[in-house]
Amino acid sequence: METPALDGENVLLSGGCRHENKITASGGVVRVGVARWLRGLAAWRRAPEISILVPTDTRAAALDNLLSCLRFLNGPDFEVIVIRGPTDEGMSGVLAKWRHAVKLAKNPERNTSKSRNLGLGLAAGDIIALVDDDGLPEPDWLAELVKAFDDPSVGAAGGTVVDHVGTGRQLPYITVNRLGHMDMSWAAPVDALNVPNSYDFPFAPGVNSAFRRSAFLAVGGFDEAYEYYYDETDLCCRLVDAGWKIRHMPAAAVHHKMLASHIRTDTRIMRDMYPALHGKLYFSLVNNHGHYPESRAREDMEEYVRAHEAHYRNLVATGQLPESDLDRFTADVARAWEIGLRRGLNRERQLLRPETLPEAPAFLPFPRLVPAGGRRRLIFAGEALEAAARAAGALGHHVHLVLPGEGHDRVDFEESIWVHRFLEPADEVRRLVAAGAAVAGRG
Repeated sequence: METPALDGENVLLSGGCRHENKITASGGVVRVGVARWLRGLAAWRRAPEISILVPTDTRAAALDNLLSCLRFLNGPDFEVIVIRGPTDEGMSGVLAKWRHAVKLAKNPERNTSKSRNLGLGLAAGDIIALVDDDGLPEPDWLAELVKAFDDPSVGAAGGTVVDHVGTGRQLPYITVNRLGHMDMSWAAPVDALNVPNSYDFPFAPGVNSAFRRSAFLAVGGFDEAYEYYYDETDLCCRLVDAGWKIRHMPAAAVHHKMLASHIRTDTRIMRDMYPALHGKLYFSLVNNHGHYPESRAREDMEEYVRAHEAHYRNLVATGQLPESDLDRFTADVARAWEIGLRRGLNRERQLLRPETLPEAPAFLPFPRLVPAGGRRRLIFAGEALEAAARAAGALGHHVHLVLPGEGHDRVDFEESIWVHRFLEPADEVRRLVAAGAAVAGRG
């Protein structure tokens, strides 16, 4: 497998463990010392192997596009593990196309936490990276993300998430508190919050994150009590409580298209609120560790429910959702209170037990597309050059096709190239040139 060199033409599209406590799955605390450091240092005498986990269900076309996008990644070799859900809807055909390139697991349930834990059973990597099937990594994503693990005290890393239209970049310095509230206002790294039992802690989003395998296993992997939402939040919290650091890597970018699913409409409106409601309540109880009385977690949940109910009523009033969705929301709230409260108060975690994992198959390098002589980063401007742009992309070059847009600016990855549809295309060409790309032609 040829690995492309990271030279000046491969540029992004835009622009000691402090605490030695480890929290066990049963809630006890054990002391770990320099042995972990020595094991970590010994492992890094060789280049780490990287496994990318991709849970998927119903979005076959999106998965196909993501796998195509991964062929253009720079940096170290990696393997891809796809964990398919219970629904087909064209998934079998896509997976048949990629059958020699990926490892495949199947989850009969719609539960992202369980899917990722199943994927770990096939992963041969030292680093476990996560991306959703509606995510599209920029070329240097993985190379930038794994730099965090040069520090043996880092257990997880997260990058920048680009919005669904491809133009808004979320600041990567995100924290979450023990009640499950996210703070995205940080303008600088928050390493000082990598302290066990810190009320606020660094967060790595599931669509753009990576975890050290040994740390992942030590804290029990994903808690399968979370179907969706708060799953990676909970894992980050347990990693920090176990003495690991979470590092933010702003140059590691993934475009998150926020596509429709069984819980979200094509206008990105949540219709199934149970996973978020249950996750918020359960998380705030099981990760409290003395920060606030149980009554505070209940009060905060009530505020959370009221806010979402008001939002739902507005969506119904404006015709964006049918009135029957209010009844569904009410049922979701009742179910979340019943199950989330019971699980949280009783600490009914559903963690991964490492001893149950099968021995992973050998590392399966994902086949990347690299032209002879290495990749170049090229700009084609204008509809007349679309065929030439796609021909260059088919060779493995990083290609940006800039076209006139309608309504608003947007960036998409389509058929092996990045397509920029901008109201002022000349401005976007200048921005790409400033970022290091070469103009191959103007139409």
